[in-house]
Amino acid sequence: MGFLSGAFGKIEAHRALLRAQHEQTNITRQAIRVQRQIQLKQTQLNNQERTMNNYMQRMQYAAMMSNMNAYQSVNGGSLFGNGTTGSTTGTTGTTGTTGTTGSTSPTGMQDQSNQYAYYQQRNMEIQQQFSQMQEMQTQAFDAYKDMEMQSLQDLEEDLTARKESLDSQIALLKEEYQEKKNEEKEGAKDMVGASGSQG
Repeated sequence: MGFLSGAFGKIEAHRALLRAQHEQTNITRQAIRVQRQIQLKQTQLNNQERTMNNYMQRMQYAAMMSNMNAYQSVNGGSLFGNGTTGSTTGTTGTTGTTGTTGSTSPTGMQDQSNQYAYYQQRNMEIQQQFSQMQEMQTQAFDAYKDMEMQSLQDLEEDLTARKESLDSQIALLKEEYQEKKNEEKEGAKDMVGASGSQG
């Protein structure tokens, strides 16, 4: 009885072990494909994010250049301006003509200072505006990335859990196979012993 039980048990355990190992191989292949898909998707998303960031930087640069051009247009093309030149005045005497050369108008210097302060203020506003836009863009894109990656990550986790379960199942089946093999062997010995005693 021990021989037959061990022999049939060994066959069944071996079949179950082969089925589990075959399923394990399929799951391993699926996991590799999913990992490649995840890597590809991550690369695509990183490229999209880099493109968006570069576009945002170009927009900020264009806005700051526009601000600088506007400032230079009212300051004779100079970033620091030339001020406003005062008029030349003079008086005529009996012995000749005397006069004084022109000088920079205090009013012109004040206007230039105000214009430069406005230019700097606009630059700060532009930087703050684009910093806020960049933060909003980053948050929105992070949410988009999570949504795009979620299904693949869920599949990867499911395959990992199934593989771990199969690893445990295969280990148990190997033990069962070995036990049935030993049972078959012991049963064969008993049959030989019983046959010898009867003889």
